[in-house]
Amino acid sequence: MTNHIDPVCDIQVEEKVAAGFSEHDGVTYYFHSEECLIKFYQHPEQYVDKSGKEKLNDAPQVMEPSEKKR
Repeated sequence: MTNHIDPVCDIQVEEKVAAGFSEHDGVTYYFHSEECLIKFYQHPEQYVDKSGKEKLNDAPQVMEPSEKKR
């Protein structure tokens, strides 16, 4: 199971249940909702770490597949 942090809302999301993904500067980002994906497309520089890596937070929330927004 591969987990990622949604760069828009900082929720941890499993790669296999992500609502979408996007590449930016050679890094792939995964999203728990289409709304977050759209926000990222509009202004990716607001949501990525300057180092080009996913942002991490100390206590990520886990989005269960049954809670996934549609």
